[in-house]
Amino acid sequence: MKRLNETDPDYADGACASHDFCDANMAMAPAFTQVMGREPDVSSEEDAAIWSDAWELAAELYIGHQ
Repeated sequence: MKRLNETDPDYADGACASHDFCDANMAMAPAFTQVMGREPDVSSEEDAAIWSDAWELAAELYIGHQ
């Protein structure tokens, strides 16, 4: 996944190869719950912003998006 994100032109526009291998939301949901101590509220803009920031950080640090 990281190699694809870093080298495959199909992922140059910010798309992520993680979705080729798993549902990234299935990984993000328990991470949110663990860090925040509660499940995300899908109608909360604040929770959506936290989720989005976490995804961007993970993409930059761990899955090959810079």
